[in-house]
Amino acid sequence: MNNMRRMSLVVMVMALVGLSLPRLTWAQVDSCSAIMTPTNYVPSAQITITVALHNTSGQSIQWIRVVRPTGDYLVNGISVSGWGDVTQSDGTTLTGGNIDPDGTLNFQLSAQAAVYPASAASWMVEVSDDSGGASPTTCTGSLATAIVGHPPNDAGIGTSNVRVTAVGTTTATVAWDSDYVTGQMVYYGLTSNYSSATAYSAAGDSSHSVNLTGLLSGRTYHFQVAGMDGD
Repeated sequence: MNNMRRMSLVVMVMALVGLSLPRLTWAQVDSCSAIMTPTNYVPSAQITITVALHNTSGQSIQWIRVVRPTGDYLVNGISVSGWGDVTQSDGTTLTGGNIDPDGTLNFQLSAQAAVYPASAASWMVEVSDDSGGASPTTCTGSLATAIVGHPPNDAGIGTSNVRVTAVGTTTATVAWDSDYVTGQMVYYGLTSNYSSATAYSAAGDSSHSVNLTGLLSGRTYHFQVAGMDGD
């Protein structure tokens, strides 16, 4: 009888040895939403984007990554409470904080907008319940911003001798001189609000000439010359 009990005990121990214990894993954040305001910015401006990030999952958020949509934005700062950040030109990573389920974090990104218009494009916001950013989830929401209009005149860089040197059926050439060596572009349109712009040329000069194409024949156009120096 004792031998039978010992044999049963051995069988039970062998069965337990064959069991695999479950591994501890992070409960991945499955959803989040974010809103960026305002949505439109003036070319060449130093801008502030307000971000409202809402945790719509059942897990706490402990890591956040925000990435610019294009090279038209140069990220250069962040204002946030309770989090540490590593900010570079393409975006920022936040750690050391916590957003509980159904909680919201508001923070501000500072960035330099390009000198030329850029159509609406969405930033990327990722979150994770892992402080190292494992298995991130991409947030949904209103994340698109655009660069529209034209920059204000820079009083420190004078222009002179602005003129139209050639007019074709659907083309025109605009020329001007600048007090300093600058890049060049032209904003133009059928009204003083403009609607189009030439590509920005960073090649510096103090004598400029830019070709406009795709114009409507027989219409009057408004235009503004623009440029940036190397500072």
